[in-house]
Amino acid sequence: MRSILLLLLSLWLSSPAFAASLPDASQLKQQLEEIKSAKSSPSQAEQIQTIEAALNFLSERDESLERAAQYQQVIDDFPRLARELRQQIAALSDSGKTVRNNMSSAELDQEILQVSSQLLEEGRQARQEQDRARGNQ
Repeated sequence: MRSILLLLLSLWLSSPAFAASLPDASQLKQQLEEIKSAKSSPSQAEQIQTIEAALNFLSERDESLERAAQYQQVIDDFPRLARELRQQIAALSDSGKTVRNNMSSAELDQEILQVSSQLLEEGRQARQEQDRARGNQ
């Protein structure tokens, strides 16, 4: 019996047409309190479990809707973010070091060391950013 009620309730909650006529979380909480206070009901435990399950479904639905809105915002912002990153990459490429034809091998070695250490540092920063982004998910 309980599984049938849960199935019906979950179907109703998942359908927008039925969701308009269903009680909201505050009404379910009020109904739960009323059932908890009525100790003489023979199926009180089953009713309490069903209403608590419905409240859990509602909260999960709300969380899913919020995450979906966040994902949609990221999708909507992607073209702008990609354009900004391309501009930053182009700016970095333009500001690159130029090698003069008359540089000595010692100067070239020094330039290579500087660029190499700069690349290592930027790679480390990129890994930290990726780790932070993964941590926020």
